[in-house]
Amino acid sequence: MITVRPATAPAAKAFWIDLFEPDDSDRTKVETGCGFKLPTRADLQEIESSSRHYMDRGRVFLSTPFMTLDPEAGASVLMPVGFVLDQDRVITQRFGHAELFSKLGASLDTRSDLRGCEAFCIIIEAMVDHAADHLEGISGELDQISRIIFHRSDPARRKSAGTDLEVTLSKVGYLGERIGQVRGAILGLGRIIPYVVETVRDWLSEDQIARFRVARQDLSSLVDYESHLANKVQFLLDAVLGFINIDQNNVVKILTIVSVIGVPPVLVAGIYGMNFKGIPELDWKYGYAYALALMLVTTLAPLAWFRWKKWF
Repeated sequence: MITVRPATAPAAKAFWIDLFEPDDSDRTKVETGCGFKLPTRADLQEIESSSRHYMDRGRVFLSTPFMTLDPEAGASVLMPVGFVLDQDRVITQRFGHAELFSKLGASLDTRSDLRGCEAFCIIIEAMVDHAADHLEGISGELDQISRIIFHRSDPARRKSAGTDLEVTLSKVGYLGERIGQVRGAILGLGRIIPYVVETVRDWLSEDQIARFRVARQDLSSLVDYESHLANKVQFLLDAVLGFINIDQNNVVKILTIVSVIGVPPVLVAGIYGMNFKGIPELDWKYGYAYALALMLVTTLAPLAWFRWKKWF
């Protein structure tokens, strides 16, 4: 699908041409109108710096990962976003749903005064804000999980669905994956911004250069914050695994206590259950009651000892 901004302008006069999951006909239409060949999706997914940003015939070709939500999977994914920039227009290619681009395009639809570099600057600023919003959301979820994990002494909280350790472990792992995706998006933006400023500085106004400088500073702070969140994820993973081990040890301890308590009465029952003629207690009138009492005592004595030691 092809969207031009402003919507009322012909493609040749548009300052922004947005291609959303373009098919062959969409690509051919844009390539014919603009007079150059667009990179393929495979080209945009290359990880080498020389493949992600280069200049050809007076145009700057850029690509970066972008974090977005996959509506089918219901999870965040990284999709490639490509840019073709010249002085008059910017062309974007994206191969996944990204609400940011739709909202941004709608807000710029009436801006007939924009040109390619200004539109590109606005898009980059929005992408930086988008990455920051994701990190803020992840931080809030990690804080919530942290409160759940470290307030498990209340039995009611332990039994609630939110304190299930396996579910919590899965949530922490998923948040760690999202942090890795945001890291990829931040690193991609951090590479293309200085390349554009250094390569086509003559195209940019002083205001745009200053805004790109601010965007780089924001990305630098986001990298530090992302590292902090990554460390917090690792800490929470260790904490959850530690609580899982404690719960498992508690189960083993209970089973051990039960098995130890059961040994003495079984031993007594085994001794007095032997059918030898020479057993002295065989003819006792109260032998049966004596054996039962002895089994009861040998059961309660270890139990009292474990309780005194506060082992349960």
